Amino acid sequence: ALAACSQAIALTPAREGAYVNRGNLYAKMGKPSLARADYAKAKELNPSSALAERNLSALRWDEEHHYVALLTNY
Repeated sequence: ALAACSQAIALTPAREGAYVNRGNLYAKMGKPSLARADYAKAKELNPSSALAERNLSALRWDEEHHYVALLTNY
C-alpha cells in the first residue's frame, strides 16, 4: 500500500488524497514525522482539507498523550 501511495504521488503530485493516505500508513507504521510531513503537504495543496487537519490534530494528540504516559510511568 505504501508503494502504491508513493507511486500515485509520483504520477499526480498535486493530489492531496494520496498524501493523506500515505500519511495514514506512516502513522500506523509508527513514523509520525513522515506522517506529519505528508499531512502538511496535503494541507499545502488544499488549505481547507478537513481530513488533513483532523489527522494532524490526531497525531499531535497521540504524541502528547504518549509523552504524558511515559512521564507518568517513569
